[in-house]
Amino acid sequence: MTFTQARDRLRRHTVRAVRPGIFRTKKLLAWVGSPDKIFPAVHITGSNGKGSVAAMLSSVFCQAGYRIGSFTSPHLHDERERIMLDGRKVSALVFTRAVACLLPALKRLEKEGNPATIFEAWTVLAAIVFQMKQVDLVILEVGLGGRLDATTVWQYKILTILTNVHLEHTEYLGKTHAAICKEKLGITRTQIPLVSGVQDSDLRKIICRTAHRKKIPLFYSGHSSQNTLRIMRCRTGVSGFLLTIGYQKKIFKIKIPLSGIFQVENAAVACLAIKILTCTGYLVSDQDLAKGMSRVVWPGRMEKIHTAPAVFLDGSHNPAAAAAAIHGWMAAKRKIYLVVGIMQDKAVRNMVRSYAKVARKVWTVTPPDERGMSARALATVFQEYDVPAVAAGSLRQALGLAWQEISRQDTILITGSLYILHKARQAVQAM
Repeated sequence: MTFTQARDRLRRHTVRAVRPGIFRTKKLLAWVGSPDKIFPAVHITGSNGKGSVAAMLSSVFCQAGYRIGSFTSPHLHDERERIMLDGRKVSALVFTRAVACLLPALKRLEKEGNPATIFEAWTVLAAIVFQMKQVDLVILEVGLGGRLDATTVWQYKILTILTNVHLEHTEYLGKTHAAICKEKLGITRTQIPLVSGVQDSDLRKIICRTAHRKKIPLFYSGHSSQNTLRIMRCRTGVSGFLLTIGYQKKIFKIKIPLSGIFQVENAAVACLAIKILTCTGYLVSDQDLAKGMSRVVWPGRMEKIHTAPAVFLDGSHNPAAAAAAIHGWMAAKRKIYLVVGIMQDKAVRNMVRSYAKVARKVWTVTPPDERGMSARALATVFQEYDVPAVAAGSLRQALGLAWQEISRQDTILITGSLYILHKARQAVQAM
């Protein structure tokens, strides 16, 4: 079986749908030998920052000499980016072998009349790859919510992480922050430590109650002196941030080569998680921590891909992420140009309200997904906020129109959904 055949058969024997539930994934894992019971995992949920925290953990533990397998979603350019081994996407050969192992189980589910979703299949595929490569540690990012997400069935967890909680996927997770927080806490396990970056006091009460009920050791990161790990100072540089962090009675500094103020909180969560894991037997020195954080790479998150004019890619896919994405330009009271594509099941108006605060003009596009909001409908929403907006037929057309209108001193932010970033990168490179 070739790589192309493996990819096609994986799609043929799954369904492309959102179907919350863990029973299909449980069956698949059992049928392929239960690798989720063998390899220890760090399980990450939250509204934003999951992927960044996963990338930071992977970079640091690889620096410390561990073999790391990570599963994140969605991908930017190649589906194989979802499964990483030591920071590199799984090879075509390993992918093909893993699909060959998984196909009999997928066909068995089909015969039962309850085929797996593509996300469930990828979750189990990642487990097979991690078993094939005998990783030391698995890093799992939740796809949607927590309690009913396919990744939640992983049996051998040594740490869970909750980055933050914002309104998202309300049709599946609940209409309030409290309801969504409870859904995300569904990944926690009795007596397994939980690291949280949540700052809201009401949500912390919910987290504390869950921790108390399940006898979970609970650790917080943030700016407050009451947190287990405290952000003491943050200095912004051209290529990222320099953080001064306090943990127990120690103070240390780390450099993060990522743009976007939201990465500060993500880094604090990651550093605290690493410190907790060192207490469970994973040996990570302060030097490994500093060097690993300084080398972290996470494309598509306030990533600068062109200079003069400056072009940034950022997959800010919900209101909180949209607000974080414009933070720097808001602080500088600076207007920029935007190319935006948004999924129609998102809180579109809330996102547009944030973008409108810095938008000089917007070109809208339709994301390449059945859930993508039409460029014309999105342009209308921007116009309601008094922002000049033009619906484009494609990303290439949108960027072509923008290029004709802006100067070398201007800035373009391409944002709204991770699904548009691959085509955007290609279009900018072609231009």
